[in-house]
Amino acid sequence: MIDKFQYYPTPPALSERAWDKFKNRNFVRTLEPSAGNGHLLKCRPANRWNPMPVDCIEIDISKHASLRSLGFSVIGMDFM
Repeated sequence: MIDKFQYYPTPPALSERAWDKFKNRNFVRTLEPSAGNGHLLKCRPANRWNPMPVDCIEIDISKHASLRSLGFSVIGMDFM
């Protein structure tokens, strides 16, 4: 079966490596233009006293509820 939304979740180890590439850790806000189920965002560095706000864009509307349940704001369906 072909996935019409081309969903490819990011493995946790790769997510952590991606976030480790940032030299400046003073994030103010993050935009995830193809959020899926939030796999990349789950590994983000966050201060528990001042969590980094995350805005997500996800074309598959069936994933919006799970993103919101993780505390992310879904702001659109198509980043183009």
